[in-house]
Amino acid sequence: MIVTETRIPRRQLLGAGALAVAGATAGTLVTSPSASAAPSASRAGGWSQMVSFGWEVSNLHNNGADVSFEVLDDIVLTAADIDVATMILSLPSAPGFQEVLCQAAAFRQTTPTYGTPPQVYLQPPATKDFGATTYDNPNGLSIGGDSPPYQDKWMSIILKAWVPADGTASSASRHIHTEPMLALRRGDYLAFHMDHAGVGVDGEMQVVLGYQPFGRDWR
Repeated sequence: MIVTETRIPRRQLLGAGALAVAGATAGTLVTSPSASAAPSASRAGGWSQMVSFGWEVSNLHNNGADVSFEVLDDIVLTAADIDVATMILSLPSAPGFQEVLCQAAAFRQTTPTYGTPPQVYLQPPATKDFGATTYDNPNGLSIGGDSPPYQDKWMSIILKAWVPADGTASSASRHIHTEPMLALRRGDYLAFHMDHAGVGVDGEMQVVLGYQPFGRDWR
């Protein structure tokens, strides 16, 4: 666990205009950012810090949305705890599945880019370190996937649940802990994504990030 150093003066990392939302949804998106941060410190004298925010989309129904914010100092993203959950808002007209894809990515020295509506997937650049994905598919299965892999997409999880006619046990939730150790510079962006297929749901993501600030010359 990364513990916030209480002796450090506090400032707001996410000021007015630092949080951006993009996407095509059938309902309302709510964000609740909060943050604490420290002045830049040297590699030897850096402090561990934490920042958190949450966002909710109601309702997700064969569409998607994104939220992003700018990195205002040179940091290393050391840890992330993310909770995502879905629930139906009304009984389905017919039984079916609900599926929500949740992702996070870093964008280097540029504002985030997104795919076309309604899903508006995150569109970080394709990796230059790995080749295109290939599949061995002798049975002629229907396969979809990313090719080539995307650079700096550091979180990707899927929620799936069957929704019966009476809605019983149709909610889905998941917690993920990751330690990406991702170096970020001032002017980079972090972006988060949710998109949906199937029976319409309310989707919520709560995010806690741990990071280590460094001086401007740490790289």
